Parts: sequence; structure tokens; C-alpha cells
Amino acid sequence: MRDEIDGRIWADNHKAISAGLGELFKAIMEAFRVLNRIEYAAPWRAVAGRATK
Repeated sequence: MRDEIDGRIWADNHKAISAGLGELFKAIMEAFRVLNRIEYAAPWRAVAGRATK
């Protein structure tokens, strides 16, 4: 009886949980892409006209 109730609750919420985890993993991957872009940015591609001393 308990397993039937828990199983029904899991089935009802499975789609929302999967979608939430997918969004979380997508945000984490985007954060790694941004960090990678910052880490390996070529200084010669920086915006022209920046003040240098």
C-alpha cells in the first residue's frame, strides 16, 4: 500500500523533477562555458581603444 502511494506521487512529479534537473544541468554547463571563454580569452582580441599604461 505504501509503495503504491509513493509510486503514484513519484509518477505525478517525475516530469517536473526531470525538467528541473535538466534546467539545472543546462545552467551549470553554461557557467562552465563562460568560465572557459574567460580563461582562454586571447588578449589581442580585446576591445580596441581600451586605455593602456
